[in-house]
Amino acid sequence: MSDVLETPRGFAIVKVEEKLPPGTQPLADVRGDVERAVRDAGAEQAARDAVEHDLEEARAGKTLEELAAGRGLRAVSAPPASRSQPLPDVATPALLATALGLEAGAVDEIVGAEPPYYLFKVAEKTPSDVKPLAAVHDQIVDALRATKARAAARAAADEVLAAAKTAAKGVDGLTAAAQQRGFTVDATGPFTRTQAIPKLGDAPIKEELFALAADAPFATVHELPDAAVVLALKTRVPAEAASADALASLRDGATSRKRSAALEAYRDMLRQRADITVNPDIVTGTRT
Repeated sequence: MSDVLETPRGFAIVKVEEKLPPGTQPLADVRGDVERAVRDAGAEQAARDAVEHDLEEARAGKTLEELAAGRGLRAVSAPPASRSQPLPDVATPALLATALGLEAGAVDEIVGAEPPYYLFKVAEKTPSDVKPLAAVHDQIVDALRATKARAAARAAADEVLAAAKTAAKGVDGLTAAAQQRGFTVDATGPFTRTQAIPKLGDAPIKEELFALAADAPFATVHELPDAAVVLALKTRVPAEAASADALASLRDGATSRKRSAALEAYRDMLRQRADITVNPDIVTGTRT
């Protein structure tokens, strides 16, 4: 029997009911999984080979439109982008970084550890320049206004927090300090370690909030994209004992991970012992 364990799903106590010796599953039981894994690996290699082949064809004079049509795909043109702007629908930033180092008209590829893979051409390069002040005046004013607003919000939040700590009344002191200054007071409601903080979303403050206690109820001021917030602990709800369903879920998760590890080891063993030939007529074209 384990001690109390903290997991992504909450707290649990684990009891070992049985231990089975390690072993290799019969091939008949895992043949389908092994075949799918090998087929996927073959499809990825076929995709890499296709990109390499089409890169040579593109450098020899074929257009990307012709090459794409030959594989049942469609070539797309991305809008102009600078170094700080991601390309829409492109999963890897390496494509833009590579393109910026090439000359206009150059063709290259991006083949990473796993799909998607890219074959691209630099259509045009526009030199960097400094825009006239009149052209960016409104953007500068908006940026300065936003910066000053954030600074003012942070200063006000620091003032509220200092007043609440002086009052030494926890949430009540924070509420009074905020209301005296005309600021909004709200409650998140209860949440667990695995849930997003209500009304604050994915703000990176959860660990600090769970460290708060009755004798130290205030968190530091945190700045959000559009506000600065002061937080105080209102109440702490004790964790419930893990249910039978939760224990079953933990057990199933552990079993699934062990099965995946065993399958991966078995697949590696098969690769070492066997010669694998990939039939490109069987590999689906959706991944190439």
